[in-house]
Amino acid sequence: MQLLNLYGKSLGKISRRKFLGTSALLTLASLGTPILASNFPSRKASTRTTRSIHSGHSLTDSYIHAGPWPGALIAVAENIGVNRAFDNIVKSTIPGSPMSWRWHNTVNDLRPRDPTADAKRDIADFDSLVITEGGPPPRHGFPSDEQSMTESLDYLCRFAANTLENGNGGKGATDIILWSIWPSLTMWRPERPNYAASWEQFPDFRAALPEYGQSFQYMADYTSWKMRSLYNYLSNDWRIWIFPGHLWMARVWDDIQAGTVPDHTNLQEMFIDDIHPNAIGGYGLACLVATCLYQVDLRKVGRLQAPVGISAALSTYFATIAWDIATSYAPAGMNGHLNSGPVWDAATMQDPLPDWSPESRLR
Repeated sequence: MQLLNLYGKSLGKISRRKFLGTSALLTLASLGTPILASNFPSRKASTRTTRSIHSGHSLTDSYIHAGPWPGALIAVAENIGVNRAFDNIVKSTIPGSPMSWRWHNTVNDLRPRDPTADAKRDIADFDSLVITEGGPPPRHGFPSDEQSMTESLDYLCRFAANTLENGNGGKGATDIILWSIWPSLTMWRPERPNYAASWEQFPDFRAALPEYGQSFQYMADYTSWKMRSLYNYLSNDWRIWIFPGHLWMARVWDDIQAGTVPDHTNLQEMFIDDIHPNAIGGYGLACLVATCLYQVDLRKVGRLQAPVGISAALSTYFATIAWDIATSYAPAGMNGHLNSGPVWDAATMQDPLPDWSPESRLR
């Protein structure tokens, strides 16, 4: 299978470590297909009434606001039966922002005119947090990025603890997800803050993607461990999940080289510039996020409507690769096997935040 070959190759390099169908009674989960068992924990799928807030920057907007109103993710969610998708899928984005900036700078609440909220202040309104770091992320295991990585871990811990304590009407919400991003298509951004020496060794966009994944998995692994150590009610296999935007980019890149992407022969055709997807790329990414969030095989949705300009063949392709990626990548929580080993290991690694506590960071 091409996806397994793709990720097997990448892992080798880093081996170091309103439903619109016929029955309103059909549940979202029933749209899936059987998956092989995995030792990695499984995430409980979001339901038609789950409220999710998406904290990030323009690469979060790329799957929420891409295409015509109401935006790609909301349109796909409406097609698969999510109730009041416009109200239940809400963004909390500041262009170009790292997590630290979003923690200290409140996103204006413009609802209901525009469904935005603040992922820190308004977390009680939500059941799930989907969050990302700014880019390029600090590189895992790279000495010059150690301080930046420690800061990323600190603020991911803050957002996670705030969600665990105050989400879901103040009862606490446990569904926390990292959205992994991608580099510039050119990889060469000479002006700070976009330039990072730790990434200059990679010759192109494709070569950097596995390492982007490692950085995000390190953040998720460490913060999962830290939250379990601080909140005793969390099970031993509770974790922060990852919805792998970086793997979607890798898959499309490779498929374009192989000539198997309908209607397209160059990844740049799915971008506005060197890093922001256009309506085509945004729709494909929305298919990935919807597949992971609701655990739905979009190919089984009888009336999935794609934006104008996206052919039926391309829509099917996006649905297919979304399901392939979601069910192969263990940190997405859909019983995949790839990347099931830890990148952060408490038994062999020193805690970068030994004195971190909710009392000191959330108050």
